[in-house]
Amino acid sequence: MEGNEERARALLKLGEQAERSGDAAGALGWYDAARRFCPSLSAAHAGRCLLLRRAGRHAEALEAAAAFAAALPGEAAAHHELGLNLLALHRTAEAAEALGRAVAADPGRLEDWRSLGIALGKLGRFEEAFACFDRSEGRASAVRAQEAPCRWPAELFSAFHDHMAGMTGGAPVLTHVAADIQFTFKAAVAVLCCLLSDYDMDGVVVAVARPPQAYRQALARRVATAHPPAYVEVAAPAVGGAAGPAADGDAAPVPACEPDRIAASVRSALAKAAAQYGGEEHFVLMDDLSSMEFYAGAETVRRFSAGLFGELSGLGIFPFVVLPDGKAHLLGPAPLSARRRLRVEGAWLAGA
Repeated sequence: MEGNEERARALLKLGEQAERSGDAAGALGWYDAARRFCPSLSAAHAGRCLLLRRAGRHAEALEAAAAFAAALPGEAAAHHELGLNLLALHRTAEAAEALGRAVAADPGRLEDWRSLGIALGKLGRFEEAFACFDRSEGRASAVRAQEAPCRWPAELFSAFHDHMAGMTGGAPVLTHVAADIQFTFKAAVAVLCCLLSDYDMDGVVVAVARPPQAYRQALARRVATAHPPAYVEVAAPAVGGAAGPAADGDAAPVPACEPDRIAASVRSALAKAAAQYGGEEHFVLMDDLSSMEFYAGAETVRRFSAGLFGELSGLGIFPFVVLPDGKAHLLGPAPLSARRRLRVEGAWLAGA
């Protein structure tokens, strides 16, 4: 038996070398050979599962992970792989069960807690998800107070759901969220509540008119989510051209006069949110495009909005732009078919 394990480890090394050189088929062959020599060699099972999953071959990876878990039922890595592939195939309840077995087998594997938190968040089990995220960061879970539900009136939610249902074929197009100027911030928060809770999306808030912390505080009072948005802060240009200081955990603010940098920051934040949460649908919400006009000029803002938001909708990302009444011209020359308007009435927000 000892000789078989030594032989299997040698084959495993050959598989790892083949994978590093880009020979996926050869690597799979070596991993299979290693498993045959020593079925209890966890690394051989894990290598095969990981290679298939990275290649996006989730059905095959799921089959490999199931075999891994059957061969080594006490191995946390086996149940973690099983859970990740079930998540990728949108079998979320089964994924949560598999990931629960992973953390039970080895509570010290912090990445398994994070994956379990993602699965539970997708199932709407937010308190359990938050507890898992606490564990994934190496701290004991604190008791969290139940978040108060959103207190927006039914008319607002009805209008938002009708708007989302009206998108042709379900394809995302630019949503112009129109509101009286004194209600643009509340309109942005209301839209975010719907996206985070009712639609279970993750995404990015481009904070122009208010700092990210204002959104964090407003959302904390109104919605519980396992995937809070990432933020790109757009600020007035600093004296001397230097960016101002960033809040803890945030990137430095991007000057409002540099639309190319804003667009690049949005793309980067979207990539990080997608990698962190693994969500199926993503949004970008810009809270007040008109605040850029003073620093960049109307024509530059029009080109920026037409380019960035057209690009996002083409990638299947839902773009939302909150604008005060009278500023729709800043949205640029998008065709009517690529833009929809959602009017948020002040009466819906006055008491919120």
